[in-house]
Amino acid sequence: MKARILLQSAETKILVAFQKGHKFCDLHPIHPSLTWEGAERGGENACKAINTISVTCSVLPLGQFLSHIITLFILIVFNTNGTSYLEEGNQLYRDGNYEKAVTSFHKAISNNENAALSWFNLGNALYQTGKIQKSISCYESAVEYAPDFMKGWQNLGILYYELQDYGACISALEHILAHDSANSMVYSLLAASHKALEHYSSATLYLEKVLEKDSTFVDAILMLYDISRSTGDITEALSWLSRYPPDGSRYNDILLITGELKLEQGDTTGALALFRQFTRQSPGTMRGWIELVNILHGMNAHYAAVSEALEAVEHHQSFTELAQLGGRIAFEAGYYDKAEYFFSVLYKNRHPDGVVGLGNLYNIYTRQGEPNSISRTTALLNGGSNGKK
Repeated sequence: MKARILLQSAETKILVAFQKGHKFCDLHPIHPSLTWEGAERGGENACKAINTISVTCSVLPLGQFLSHIITLFILIVFNTNGTSYLEEGNQLYRDGNYEKAVTSFHKAISNNENAALSWFNLGNALYQTGKIQKSISCYESAVEYAPDFMKGWQNLGILYYELQDYGACISALEHILAHDSANSMVYSLLAASHKALEHYSSATLYLEKVLEKDSTFVDAILMLYDISRSTGDITEALSWLSRYPPDGSRYNDILLITGELKLEQGDTTGALALFRQFTRQSPGTMRGWIELVNILHGMNAHYAAVSEALEAVEHHQSFTELAQLGGRIAFEAGYYDKAEYFFSVLYKNRHPDGVVGLGNLYNIYTRQGEPNSISRTTALLNGGSNGKK
């Protein structure tokens, strides 16, 4: 169950990338010799020109969990007949003057400049001003004028996904599939939409297509893992996790998830190795230490469990939960000096188990007639330094 909870967090991050991570591409300069072929003719020639000189963004990272985000597109248009409202709007867009760009694109539409491009760029500018529904209407107009305009269908798919209208998203992106123009982003968005609708077979099909194009596309690997978990196939889930690249930003999380799945399968030895690797690579993450200590304790390797907990708490005294666990194991196993240290850390952190633990040790030291230990425990309860290790 813990592994499932952790991956839900990962999936949420992935969906945030689709829903909130849209970023328009900056307009890059095009060589002056390039012209807008077919801009006045519209239709198929316009679509070919659109797809020829459109500017695309490379995928961008989002936080520690993502390697890709979906992007929207803006086109640079050059008209051989001189400056147009379309060109004016593009320059304003490039300068970040989106409201003024909206005005220019409206004028371009009224002036019968290339309809598909004018509506498309108007949609981009409206998106930047937060008017998503109006932006969608513009993209719909763009593809109505130019049905083969793949970037228009792609933007529609992205915004339908953002509005959680997964059926409309799939319908829009299927126009791209029909023209054999799909890229990894389109397949990923189709997969995410089908997954949201619990169409796991279709989602898996599209994610596998993503991996055919890029075997290291980590978002696809994580989504395939989560689909396997949703269908209860732990073996397949582990298989997908094994494909996550060691240099990926979430590799340490993958170690933790894989270890927990190994435990579910009863592979204690495999889980132990993974948790030990995780703690060496992410010593500042308490959860890995807790898993490691619990496994060792369950194997009756009490001293090893206490030693691992001690190593972590010595460097991270804020690990209160781990100090509790280490103190309990040490006390039950009779390692009173180690228990004393854990309880002193808890006491310092104002955790009630610190007082209780030190009080229990005081009673044991009293029964055993150990004056030095009694004095030390009394000093700790009176606000002294950490106890004996």
